[in-house]
Amino acid sequence: MATARQPQWKDASDVASAKNCVNFGVAATVEDARRVIRNFSQEQVDELVAHLAQLFVEREGKRLEQELVLELYMLLLNEGDPIKIIPPFLEAMLQTHNADRTILSMVELVLTSESTDSETDSELYSLCVSFVCELGLALKEFEKQRPGAFKNAGPLLDRISTHLLSVSNSNSVNVRLSLLNYFGEMEADRPNKDGFNKVISRFGHTILEHLFDLLFQKKSEGHALQYILQNLPYILQGDNHTQRIVHETWKFYMLKVPDRFGMFLQSMSVSLASASETNPSLRLARSRFVQHLGALLSVVSEVNHRELTREIITSLLQFRQDPICDNAFREILAMKNLRENVMSLLHKVRDPSISTDNVIEAASKFITSKRGRKPSFQKCDSMYTIELVRFLGAIPITQRIAS
Repeated sequence: MATARQPQWKDASDVASAKNCVNFGVAATVEDARRVIRNFSQEQVDELVAHLAQLFVEREGKRLEQELVLELYMLLLNEGDPIKIIPPFLEAMLQTHNADRTILSMVELVLTSESTDSETDSELYSLCVSFVCELGLALKEFEKQRPGAFKNAGPLLDRISTHLLSVSNSNSVNVRLSLLNYFGEMEADRPNKDGFNKVISRFGHTILEHLFDLLFQKKSEGHALQYILQNLPYILQGDNHTQRIVHETWKFYMLKVPDRFGMFLQSMSVSLASASETNPSLRLARSRFVQHLGALLSVVSEVNHRELTREIITSLLQFRQDPICDNAFREILAMKNLRENVMSLLHKVRDPSISTDNVIEAASKFITSKRGRKPSFQKCDSMYTIELVRFLGAIPITQRIAS
């Protein structure tokens, strides 16, 4: 009697035949995953993804079989829309018995999967890290919304963070962007930011340099700005070493591309000033930002750069009514090396009897009149973090700003 032929991915035209390939342990290629994403509806993809999660749980203790399941899932994630493909998988995981053990097992397999030097494997591995970051943040949000509903959430999140720290020596831009965002969000409400400070100490200089190179490149400036606005508040809450990295990076770009850097300061000050005042971590970020503005003002006053002086002062104006910034303002006013006209403007900034418009008018004498529309960063549609990381990581630096 003839034996049944082993199913092939090239013949998988519906969910049933795709599940059959998975059940038989047929390895999929990038092209197979691409074909599934292209030919299946989102509902069909969701059903297949949920089946992968169920199969992963059922094959506990069978590492090779679990690796095949995860490999297909990551291929689908790479070829499809991560925002649509991640939720059904996580949902299925959270509903399993001993979900914490299952999820930890999955994290360990994802992060220890072997990768070669090929471009596809490198991209897949960075996506694996991004996926684990999204998983950890989703679990944190789940625990926040339903405290105690997920058993052992705290220890599980600690283990996930430990595994992610173990890959922080990676040279991948995508991995670094994912880790910066993960530890920033994960530790935003904690007084001690051990994980965040560790990743910044490992790659803070290079990742900030890369982000600001992307910010001053037309093809990527809009999305680079989105990432910076979302994640810079975390960096501003870092330790003293982190703040030195920020100052040196900003000082370099401020003097190299003053016009574009001034635009960044305006965008950042508006974003921070308009953020919720009830968030204690954002209050610290605002205070630190004003301190950085003071340090930059000292630099531009020394070189007598009038346009930058005006940009920094107008950025400071965004925080003139913010009590949390009082100490930072006092420190700035106590500086001995500021020029007299700069000091005069700062006193006006702090004078509640003088309107903001009048201060800006007084500051206008620092620059010559320019015609035309005021320059601004390119507008673009907002992206989710995992999409943003993939986009920014794929943009080559066409012309790095010379040192």
